[in-house]
Amino acid sequence: MTEKFVETQMNYVKQIYDRGIEDLERRILARRERDEFFFRAFGQDCRLTREGVFMDGVRDTEWAGVLVSIYALHASEQEVRLHPLQSFKEVGGTVAASPNSWVAVAQNELAVHIHEIRNCREKIIVTFDGHDNAGRQGARGDFSFTLYPLPKVPYFYNFYSPDDEFGASVTGLIASNARAFLPLDTIGDVAFVTAKKVVELATSGE
Repeated sequence: MTEKFVETQMNYVKQIYDRGIEDLERRILARRERDEFFFRAFGQDCRLTREGVFMDGVRDTEWAGVLVSIYALHASEQEVRLHPLQSFKEVGGTVAASPNSWVAVAQNELAVHIHEIRNCREKIIVTFDGHDNAGRQGARGDFSFTLYPLPKVPYFYNFYSPDDEFGASVTGLIASNARAFLPLDTIGDVAFVTAKKVVELATSGE
């Protein structure tokens, strides 16, 4: 699978550079040095080059690197409009909200670890260049924060702790113009990878 991920990633990277990179730093909100681009992605330092995607100095051979390259290919120069917030269902119809979708799997995974996430949320927010949503429009539940797995792709999370009637749950919302930066079928994939990274941080014991 790693080999397939690398092949897919490099296909997108080639398209990025073949199309021209004059406006790329503005489109993806990156710092440019010659023909390389530096930004944060999935809580790590990311470097986009003609040779591929590097995360924290190491060539990424997994799905995250593919998603970074898709973002770099598709992101527009629009500014992010977080509000009005949208659910995944509103953006992608019934498929994105189906029980077996990556979105549903991601939100369920976060709900399982809600106590660890709550205790570690400051670290998670800093790692993902995010912010606490307390007092902000759209904040619900027992706690809420926004993360930026990619510079123009915020995810707004509301967390609901379990009680006597209901189990823990998490609702993820996205920016009103999210599709200006990612293809529709990739939005759920980014949510899934983000959830995995969040759980890793929350359960690392550091």
